[in-house]
Amino acid sequence: MPSRKLKKSFNAAPSQQEVNDFVAAAYDGKPDGIAAFLDKHHIAIDAVDHRGGTALGEAVRRRRQEIVELLLVRGADIDKRDGGGVTPLMHAAYSGDVGIVRLLLEKGADTNEEYNDGISPVLTPLKVAEELYNAKIVEMLKQRAQEHKAREEERRARELAEQKARFLEDTDFSRGLKKPIPVHRPFKVPPRAH
Repeated sequence: MPSRKLKKSFNAAPSQQEVNDFVAAAYDGKPDGIAAFLDKHHIAIDAVDHRGGTALGEAVRRRRQEIVELLLVRGADIDKRDGGGVTPLMHAAYSGDVGIVRLLLEKGADTNEEYNDGISPVLTPLKVAEELYNAKIVEMLKQRAQEHKAREEERRARELAEQKARFLEDTDFSRGLKKPIPVHRPFKVPPRAH
């Protein structure tokens, strides 16, 4: 039977108060509080506090780049939406923090994530930056979108080339198909053994 100390060290389900304290530590920029929580509850890094906030979202909102870096290194979901449906990249675009936007983009944040509350127009991080007239962030997001589009087109071109190669491999245009097409033969019931 495991000792109490061992059981405590594997406590994976934090209380709501512990989660609230964890998110508050990210909000307040306290790396020691974050590290202590994650050492105890490493799987709860994307936990949501009583207001719907995540540690990463709150650190981004408060422009705490060192906390954002710590949370990302420890495995925070870079596109995890908070209780209001807003991603960290949207928070960063809204806050206007170029350094955090750059960090999130370098770590692979999705620039196409949309926020839709059902009332106002659909927002993306780019639309948020454009509405706030933040030219540097707009430029960064547009560049990332172009890079993503180019990668996607390249991936699609590779897929089509592979499909074409498979088709050509299976087809001999001078004689028709190389590989014989299976002919349907009626199923014969074997005679019963007596």
